[in-house]
Amino acid sequence: LSDLATSAVSCYPNAGLPDEEGNYHESPELLAQKIKGFADKGWLNFVGGCCGTTPAHIKALAEAVKEVAPRSLDRSEHNHAVTGIEPLVYDDSMRPLFVGERTNVIGSRKFKRLIAEGKIEEASEIARAQVKNGAHVIDICLADPDREEMEDMEEFIQEVVKKVKV
Repeated sequence: LSDLATSAVSCYPNAGLPDEEGNYHESPELLAQKIKGFADKGWLNFVGGCCGTTPAHIKALAEAVKEVAPRSLDRSEHNHAVTGIEPLVYDDSMRPLFVGERTNVIGSRKFKRLIAEGKIEEASEIARAQVKNGAHVIDICLADPDREEMEDMEEFIQEVVKKVKV
């Protein structure tokens, strides 16, 4: 992100992941150590804290980065980019940029049915056909509250990358 952004980059993490009761247990020192690593690489302009952080976390963050220079703001022109298997950097000369949207369970009944029936290879053919017909980018959405989205996504991605290189 810091390589592409022409604006300031901020990082305001949680104090770890919440436990089953919604409590956060990452210590101020560990959080500060992680964020200092980002700052030392020149990635950040602002730091802060979100869920679970306390005044002690913020104090530790401030102390950790006080000697680190903020990321310099590169005002040069950057092209837009999207990424999947390979990054696609595009500019106005490539317009229009075609996005294949048929691999989306919310927008395509056929795709949703194929995923629900476990016909992953057939579903991946939808992506391949879109690229064959000119899509530069494929929108993949498997967000279905009635299914295990992560399992579906892992299975679909493993199949689709065999057929599509966008």
